[in-house]
Amino acid sequence: MVGLAALITILTNMPLFAIGALGPSIEAYGVTPSQLGIAVAAFTCAQAVAAAALGRVTDRARLSTTLRWSLLIAAISLIAIGTVQFGWYLLVAAAAIGGVGAAIAQPASSDYIVRLVSPTTYGRAFGILQASKPVTVLVLGLAVGLLASLRASFLVLLVIAAVLCLGLILVVPRSESRTQHEGSVNVQPLVRMPVIMLSACAALSLGAGTTMVSFLPLSAVDAGLHPGEIALLLALGSGIAIIMRVSVGIFADRQRRHPMVLAAVLLGIGAVGFALLAGDSKPFEFVGGVLAFAGGWGSTGLLYLAGAATGMGAPARVTGIMVTGGGLGSTVLPILFGMTATAFGYPLAWFGLAAIAVIATLAAVLAVISGPAPRLGVESNGA
Repeated sequence: MVGLAALITILTNMPLFAIGALGPSIEAYGVTPSQLGIAVAAFTCAQAVAAAALGRVTDRARLSTTLRWSLLIAAISLIAIGTVQFGWYLLVAAAAIGGVGAAIAQPASSDYIVRLVSPTTYGRAFGILQASKPVTVLVLGLAVGLLASLRASFLVLLVIAAVLCLGLILVVPRSESRTQHEGSVNVQPLVRMPVIMLSACAALSLGAGTTMVSFLPLSAVDAGLHPGEIALLLALGSGIAIIMRVSVGIFADRQRRHPMVLAAVLLGIGAVGFALLAGDSKPFEFVGGVLAFAGGWGSTGLLYLAGAATGMGAPARVTGIMVTGGGLGSTVLPILFGMTATAFGYPLAWFGLAAIAVIATLAAVLAVISGPAPRLGVESNGA
């Protein structure tokens, strides 16, 4: 069950990460870093606007219906990305379409896990779910390297991904709505301050992570890396992020402490990685990239674990609120990063992102002290 949710997350986030991984290929059509940042922001902005409202819908609708719609929208977005050759504004439109699909999938996937997974294994379940995003970058990194060696068009990758989305629609099992599944649900009131703090942390940390993944290939080219080296960097960093997300999820299940304590440590490591990327040379790109992936991207599972546990009874709604926060950060930061990189170069842009990661670390600490630890274990679902 977790594997299906993770696969859906991979495919519905494919449009966003494809834009970043295919950055050097897309740049051949005259797309500047600023325009690439706008395209990334279009995805995250559409995701942010739709997520909270769609989270409410997911709490009431059939999960199978919402998951199938998210896959269909992702397929349309992937095909539409190929129209960038006719104008960069079409890339922006395609990205916005993909953002709506991701806004449907993220809350639905979280709700899917809360319904079907034992509360004692929520940490590893959310770790596996969020590991699906670095898996996406890993697959794309390897695919970009393969396309470069075969001298094939990036359109091949987009078509294959779209076909996988359409094929997975047939695999999603039919399910009941939350109302049908649980009858009259006694939904616990949302703890407002912790949710606000988690949303603020999501805005900063997810925004920084999205920006890093979107611009690292272009920054690596600027630092002198070849396509094969860039593919290796993406694969290595993504692999470490996958291991990190699953490992910290398992650790969270065993420790029963507030997940955001460990998240704050990882975000601090990510800040160091972003700062090293400003070195603008091959060694700094590899070391900084690995730390940025491990720390800056390693805490996402913990973030959503804390959110789902804080808002038990309405996990999709709380996740939707957090996705909105993350989407807002992921909308603003790529634009600012792209503008800074265009005007002043990548080193200054990476230093700015490192400062954002430091603030995200402080937000994680505030999420811990703003209220009691999220209730995990058997209490989480009222058992």
